[in-house]
Amino acid sequence: MINKIVKNLFGFIMLLTIATLIGCVGDDFEGTDFPDTAFDNKGAIAVISNVQGGFFNLLDKENTTVSFDLEGKGETVSSIDVFKSYNGGDAVMHANVSPGPVSVTLQEAIDGLGVSLDDVAVGDVVQLSFETNTSTGTFKSGETLDIPASCPSSLAGDYTSTTSGTSTDGCCPGTFTAERDITLTEVSGGVYTVSDFSAGLYFDWYEVYGITAANETDGALNAQLTDICGDITGTGTEPFGTAIAITGSVDASTGVITYTWTNGFDDTGSVVMTPK
Repeated sequence: MINKIVKNLFGFIMLLTIATLIGCVGDDFEGTDFPDTAFDNKGAIAVISNVQGGFFNLLDKENTTVSFDLEGKGETVSSIDVFKSYNGGDAVMHANVSPGPVSVTLQEAIDGLGVSLDDVAVGDVVQLSFETNTSTGTFKSGETLDIPASCPSSLAGDYTSTTSGTSTDGCCPGTFTAERDITLTEVSGGVYTVSDFSAGLYFDWYEVYGITAANETDGALNAQLTDICGDITGTGTEPFGTAIAITGSVDASTGVITYTWTNGFDDTGSVVMTPK
């Protein structure tokens, strides 16, 4: 009998506790306006894929085009608003499009932005941003597409080089000249690895310090060249640990690359690379 009374009393206390907790929760959150998204998955984002072109070609401003696929993820998307900005400026409406393939010419990209084709130069960027439209509203997407203004580059291949330069080391007084076959290997669009930045001079100068053909094979004489619309820049580290600075240009009619390099010891060289 006593056990039954204890059990009933325990059950009553539990019910009282639960009721009290429910009352507290109701008091604490009374009048709180929860957004619908706390409980319902609403909205959609824009998804970009299959980008073709990747940049606006400054060598063909009137016809250059970038295309991509634009779809929605989330709720069913009826249309997508595309906005554009130039070099970080204010975004303006570009177009309202249906999900699917989208193409944008450079002229279309700059219309309404106070920019002419003549104004567009290397390094300028058009940014596209997006808002999706669904049956429940319009939703801003975090994904953007940056389209730089640049030029195509196709310098990969084998070259015959001639070079001349001066070393600041006592081993090698005067001006040295060398001829060597070197290779440019593409890393990414407009970026290349050159197999021997010195184009043979390091072999002539520093064999006494252990520089041999093996250093070319193991990449010790590699440097990275970047081609932006015919202007060449480059960086790297030479075998003795100092930084290399490279500047030069490409002759668009012949494909000949000319550049000068300087290392951390102020050794310098001038290289002329002729395609084989």
